[in-house]
Amino acid sequence: MKPLLEIIASNLEHVSQAQQSGADRIELCAALSADGITPSHGFVQSAIKQSTLPIMVMIRPREGDFQYSEIEIESMNQDIEWAKKCGAMGIVIGILDEHQNVRKDVLKKWVQAAYPMEVTFHRAFDVTQDPYQALEDIIACGCTRILTSGQESSCILGKTLIKELQTRAGQRITIMAGAGINGTTIGDIMDAGIYEYHMSGHQVRVGSNAQEKMFGTHPTLQLNDIQHVASVLSALALTELS
Repeated sequence: MKPLLEIIASNLEHVSQAQQSGADRIELCAALSADGITPSHGFVQSAIKQSTLPIMVMIRPREGDFQYSEIEIESMNQDIEWAKKCGAMGIVIGILDEHQNVRKDVLKKWVQAAYPMEVTFHRAFDVTQDPYQALEDIIACGCTRILTSGQESSCILGKTLIKELQTRAGQRITIMAGAGINGTTIGDIMDAGIYEYHMSGHQVRVGSNAQEKMFGTHPTLQLNDIQHVASVLSALALTELS
């Protein structure tokens, strides 16, 4: 099986750079500093028109926990419909209850509403109370994949759990490793039997002094580091050949 690399894009320049880097898929989101929220409708539409790569769209109305009100759930329903209308490959979503268990009632409806798009359950998984029960619940709801760091701050630290999740999941769902993936660490996680990886690959570009004069801060822009991404792809290509 060919290893696959998904890259985060939070602006249109990221989308272009992700294509140049040789990545296989793009996840669109906004507010990376808040671990990602739903991108604007205009960005989603423009990115899908521009991209030659499949697009996954983050559906998350705010930062913070993953317990959503009925009003928030309705907003997420509308964002799912927009992603489908624009031609996205899929959505990235998650929801938990007050006990940190997967809310199967809502998730199943989202999967049905998204069809035929793919559905990735995002790193809300990493704060679930029982990851093995969460795995079964997410499979039962019909999701395509789970993005996880193995309930640790990085997938390298969470490798043992990721490997166990992959063993238990078998062919029923894809386990995608994310958090801490780079050219140095990729070799430490590949032996977990994972074939999908998720990374930002970003570097920060500091802008001019004009904004500092007005607001007291330098403007910054996160860009995809193509060489950084290329080092991961090189490692994954060696895995494919072996």
